[in-house]
Amino acid sequence: MLQVFIDKAQLHLIEIFEEKLKDNTGPEIREMILQGIEHAGAYDITDEPEVILFIDLTVAMGPDFEAQKGNEWMRPILEKKNLGQKEKMEFIYMLLEERTPE
Repeated sequence: MLQVFIDKAQLHLIEIFEEKLKDNTGPEIREMILQGIEHAGAYDITDEPEVILFIDLTVAMGPDFEAQKGNEWMRPILEKKNLGQKEKMEFIYMLLEERTPE
């Protein structure tokens, strides 16, 4: 199961972040995915769609994106025990969209 997920995630990342990942090898991307799975799990994010969204943020913003200057508001959302994983990711993406100038 994990291997199937990694394969799907790798194809997704290459498609979405083609330019950003052009210098990365397959094994490097796979390692990013494994680290992303582990990092997401620390916030009880374990379902495939939400893990992919979490990994997308990691690739777009960098490792430990929620601890970076300007992104600190994400950590309390990720740590909320009364929010489900889907709600956590939807809330973060909604707020990111509101903060992104057009």
